[in-house]
Amino acid sequence: MLLGTLMAKIKMRLASTAAIIAVLSCSAVQAQDAATAELQARYRAATAKMVELKQRTDPSALLEHAQLLQDGIPVSEVNPLKARRLEEAERLYDQALAMPGAHWPSAAVRRAKLILSRDKDQPSIQKAMDLLRRAAALQNHEAAFLLAGLMEAGLG
Repeated sequence: MLLGTLMAKIKMRLASTAAIIAVLSCSAVQAQDAATAELQARYRAATAKMVELKQRTDPSALLEHAQLLQDGIPVSEVNPLKARRLEEAERLYDQALAMPGAHWPSAAVRRAKLILSRDKDQPSIQKAMDLLRRAAALQNHEAAFLLAGLMEAGLG
C-alpha cells in the first residue's frame, strides 16, 4: 500500500513536470516565431525601400539610398546581421554631389565622413576637407564643426 501511494505521487510529479516542460517549450517556440517574423518583416521593408529608391533618381533618393547602404542592409530574412556596401554608397554620394541643389551640403558632409572613416592617406583627407570647406561655405554648421576639429587635430 505504501508502495502504491508512493508510485501514484511519483506519477503525478512526472505528469506535472512533463506538462510544465511542454508549456515552456511551446512559449519558447512562439517567441522564436515572433523573432523570426520580426526579422522577416524588417528584411522585406528594407528590400522594398531599396527597390523604391533605385527607381528614383532625385538627389534626396540618392542620399537616402547611400545612407541605407552605408548603415547596412539585412543579409537575409533569417539573419539579423547587416552588410555595409560602402563602395556603392560612395558612388551614390558622388552622383548626388554632381547635381547642384539644396541637398549638396548634406551630401558633402556624408561623403567626407565616409572618406575620413575609411582612408587615412593625405590626399583623401584633403579631398574630405575640401568637401567640408565647400559645405561650410554654404552655411552647413556640421561641416564647419568637423572642419574645425580636423584643423585642431593638425590635419588641415
